[in-house]
Amino acid sequence: MNIIHSKTANTVWQSVRFDIVDSGWARLDSRWNQSHISPPYSRLYYILSGEGSARNASQEMPLRPGHVYLLPMGISLEHSCPREMTQLYFHISARAADGYDLFSRCSRFMELPMEGTMEKLAEAFLSENYLSLALLKTQAERDLYRFIGAAALDEWLLRPHSVFLEKVFSIVQKELCSCLTIRQVAQQMAISESTLSKRFRQEYGLPLGRYVNGILMQEICRLLASTDLPIGQIAEQLGFCDQFYLARFFSQHQGLSPRKYREEIRRQF
Repeated sequence: MNIIHSKTANTVWQSVRFDIVDSGWARLDSRWNQSHISPPYSRLYYILSGEGSARNASQEMPLRPGHVYLLPMGISLEHSCPREMTQLYFHISARAADGYDLFSRCSRFMELPMEGTMEKLAEAFLSENYLSLALLKTQAERDLYRFIGAAALDEWLLRPHSVFLEKVFSIVQKELCSCLTIRQVAQQMAISESTLSKRFRQEYGLPLGRYVNGILMQEICRLLASTDLPIGQIAEQLGFCDQFYLARFFSQHQGLSPRKYREEIRRQF
């Protein structure tokens, strides 16, 4: 008997976790003309019929039938539909090992030809059949992997992380709160603060404090968008003194208040 194991296969399969945050089947008209702030998820659009467009300050992407589109997390954009358009959409979280959403590393909208027919996707989505819906989720994940390849993110995912980085990622994600300090991380790593900061920046390419703040901002945005938790409760959960400190932190990084962000994000899809 001969058994072959593949380290690369395990790395690929464990490199990113996809979650479908929301989904819908939409028949749109000229009223679909909106400005959207940067969401804590990426959008996956399957266009069945009609036409539309997505644009930001540096790019305009026509939305055409028979194609699937990825609008990456963190990009503010405008949508429009001149007449009518039918689409199947998914809001996707794609968390990588470092805790960041993988597609936050993309700066452009992307387009690929669709595999299969929109009619079959629509039939599966509108059915109540377990197997049909499970296979539809598999189709969406397959297309996300295609976009990973198109954006050359596969090279980044296959780049090995040291045991040191993996331990830092684990500590930050497990202990995430506004009061998490470099000293606390260093104590858990049993190294000095200076050694931790220098080595993290050398290996990861960012200061540790900026990395922690980025993960914290992502989590605040996720809670504001996907839960009905009061802002004061979110502040308490994430270790802020009160909701005013959370609001100041959030506004410094996002440019608007948590309450306004929640209102805006709930109106868009």
